[in-house]
Amino acid sequence: MPTYLDAQHGVSLSEAYAEAAAAAPVQRVMLATYALSHPAWDAPLYIVNDFEPFTATLETVQVVEFIPCPVEVTPPEQSDEGKAPMLSVRIDGVSGHIVRQLDLASGTLDSITLTERIYASDDPSAPAIMPPLVLVLRNVEASETTVSGQASFGDPANTGFPGKDYLSREYPGLSAR
Repeated sequence: MPTYLDAQHGVSLSEAYAEAAAAAPVQRVMLATYALSHPAWDAPLYIVNDFEPFTATLETVQVVEFIPCPVEVTPPEQSDEGKAPMLSVRIDGVSGHIVRQLDLASGTLDSITLTERIYASDDPSAPAIMPPLVLVLRNVEASETTVSGQASFGDPANTGFPGKDYLSREYPGLSAR
């Protein structure tokens, strides 16, 4: 398991990523990997933005194989408006399997989760940037070869607070006697 530098602004970089950013050796490539998951699916779909399959260890110590697919991520535009930032995601060269999985997800109210992990090509033992970026995929459109959509951080404005419901059967002091 690699060692991580102290977290700054909630993100900690592995020593391999920090070295790659500072020295940029020619043989080391930073690989962007993506996991699409949904409760209706048997297993997540693992994709690497590369031309060859990539086997790596997740932060949960699970070893997975990422299938190669060209992925284009466009960052959100910077503005002073109060809108939530939205990334544009486009995955080319998708198979019919991915489109079938998206069809399963379209009949439910649950969201598709997109998790981005960055790996150093010479250190697949863990992601180089922790924690991984977890987004909610929305407005998904699929054709025979391309999937595109918008990804955001969910809807924090409409999230209940506190995240726990305090019920009188668990906390008897809440009810009037």
